[in-house]
Amino acid sequence: MVSRVQPETVVLEDPRSAGVRRSGRIIALCDELGRRCTEWGVELVMVDRVKVRRHFFGKGKSSKFALAEALVQRFPEELGLWAPRKRKPWMSEDYRMDAFDAIAVGTVV
Repeated sequence: MVSRVQPETVVLEDPRSAGVRRSGRIIALCDELGRRCTEWGVELVMVDRVKVRRHFFGKGKSSKFALAEALVQRFPEELGLWAPRKRKPWMSEDYRMDAFDAIAVGTVV
């Protein structure tokens, strides 16, 4: 895949940053990706989750839904149709939320 796409940079949320709870499997996956990026000559940028939230909300509190709303406001034509609905406490998280998290990390760099 990397040889076909030929990225210059790979951006990931830092799984070791404060407040992030990731399993050992995910941390190992990120470590392996870092090693592979070095092999391939691709820059790896690790972004702290706090930095992402501050980029959008300053020091105020935020939710994943608020982050998705902020991205839709910033990119209405690209993301407007994909905006998740606000969920009720008994509802599962919208499957699109992970994509919005990834887009948020990419916009900070």
